[in-house]
Amino acid sequence: MLDSDIGSINLQKSNNDIEVWKKITFAIRPEEILIENTLSDKENSFRVKVEEIEFKGSITNILIQLNNGSQFKIQLDNMQKEKAIKKDDEINIYINPKLGNLFINE
Repeated sequence: MLDSDIGSINLQKSNNDIEVWKKITFAIRPEEILIENTLSDKENSFRVKVEEIEFKGSITNILIQLNNGSQFKIQLDNMQKEKAIKKDDEINIYINPKLGNLFINE
């Protein structure tokens, strides 16, 4: 379990031993964060607010804000048939821990 700015993320067990209380970074590409159409209580799902939408041809960048005020960008492929998302909407995102990388901060 990784406690982070967005909440707790349940990570898959790895072969690397990480010391307790060691600072780590969990990195995931913006296009690997999925938007869910319904509110979910499943692990690694979070409710966020849409701050900005930027259409870039075949992709759309969406700036989202977490409950604690932190912001980050997610990316949608415009070929996906997602419901229309507007500025100030509240949406649910899902982070697949298998698609991220862990880095130990020295």
